[in-house]
Amino acid sequence: MLGMTQNDLAEASSVSARTIIEFEKGKRLPHNSTLRLLRLTFEEAGITFINDDGQGQGLILKKK
Repeated sequence: MLGMTQNDLAEASSVSARTIIEFEKGKRLPHNSTLRLLRLTFEEAGITFINDDGQGQGLILKKK
């Protein structure tokens, strides 16, 4: 959706690439502080997170 690699995300979020890889593979659960950093990075890139409105959670990409 954003065209970011794991390394791009690691650099933009200040979260190690290893942490991101292990999180994606289900080998590690991220700390709340890590989730906050990732969310902020995604939001700065144009992602809006949608809370559960009865139809489920989701996200949208804002047009630039």
